[in-house]
Amino acid sequence: GTNLAQKMLFAADSTLSVCPDNGGADATCGHERFFKHSNPQRVKEWIRADAGARATLRFVFLVRNPFSLLEAIKRHPYGLATCFRELQWLQRRCACSDIYIMVCAKGQREFASPIEIWNAFTQGYVRLAEDLGKERAVLARYEDLVADPHRALAEWEVLLANKLSVKAAVDKMSKSSKGRNGVSRDQAVAKINNRSYLALFSEQERSRVCADLNGKLMKYLGYDG
Repeated sequence: GTNLAQKMLFAADSTLSVCPDNGGADATCGHERFFKHSNPQRVKEWIRADAGARATLRFVFLVRNPFSLLEAIKRHPYGLATCFRELQWLQRRCACSDIYIMVCAKGQREFASPIEIWNAFTQGYVRLAEDLGKERAVLARYEDLVADPHRALAEWEVLLANKLSVKAAVDKMSKSSKGRNGVSRDQAVAKINNRSYLALFSEQERSRVCADLNGKLMKYLGYDG
């Protein structure tokens, strides 16, 4: 999801960046400093570390349906491979020493499971967007971004107080976001509409995920349907 979003964002305005300390790049980010999948607590601390200088920054936080996200990471786990392997992966503890350090909050030792990663990240970014306010941050659902990019970009234009190249951004989404590991907008829409990502989960696994997810958060984001 982030690959598609960052390609779109960069096409809309090449001065924008997926990471605030690494402008002018559509697909790279300094993992050791500020990763595009950074724990929301680290993002909050980064903003506060130089609140005056960073007061003019605007943020777009992206969230995604938990089943869709878990399925995508299971296929391409990158730095989270130790959490998403073996048959009982939904119940596997994720030690922070075994994954990208920026995924964990400072001082955190582990996540109870991959499901907890979704709970913690999504709740954290919801709260951070609320704390920053509508003038500084927008919380976007991946599904809405893919289904109606024109509306999403219109909202971002208001947030950024800047005219974006909407056509260039939408055209960019027609191509695969990251080679073999990415999808085009049409592929993403089809996957969302037919919920093909659910094929990864057995009925028992779906029940496990639903039981461990933050129900209030799911309802708030419209993922409870």
